[in-house]
Amino acid sequence: MEFFNRAHAYHAKGNYDYAIADYDQAARLNPKDASTYNNRGNAYSKKGDYEHAIADYDQAIEINRKDPSPYNNRGNAYYRNGNYDRAVADYSQAIELNPKDASPYNNRGLAHHAKGDLDRAIADYSEAIRLDPKFVYPYKNRGSAYQKKGDYENAITDYDRAVQLDPGYLMA
Repeated sequence: MEFFNRAHAYHAKGNYDYAIADYDQAARLNPKDASTYNNRGNAYSKKGDYEHAIADYDQAIEINRKDPSPYNNRGNAYYRNGNYDRAVADYSQAIELNPKDASPYNNRGLAHHAKGDLDRAIADYSEAIRLDPKFVYPYKNRGSAYQKKGDYENAITDYDRAVQLDPGYLMA
């Protein structure tokens, strides 16, 4: 357990190589702990090593198919690799397992957005906002989708809301 806890601390400090080394030790001591693989996958993802991250998320899912977190995280890795269809599938699975979590809706919206399916993106961003009206990113993302569609009034409304929620959020 100490390796796992220390790995979290290294991860929080941005020392991903040390975190991975400690997650390796934690996995050797308890190979059936899905959270170790999920968290090690997050560390690999932070380093931009999406292949190792995806392998760890696969392992976490193999151990516990009912946890939505590794599906969402694996979706993020696929998204960053440009594999938007696989990302959408993983986000959809995370939503099926926990339909009250706004994050996978926002993330799936990003994948739809990247694929050019702005209507689906807007629907997902809207659902993320419905679930968590204080979640700033879906407002910014939906504003961007509206802007791409030429719907500048709705874009401005969403950007205004993002700024209200986080006045320091420069992307809005």
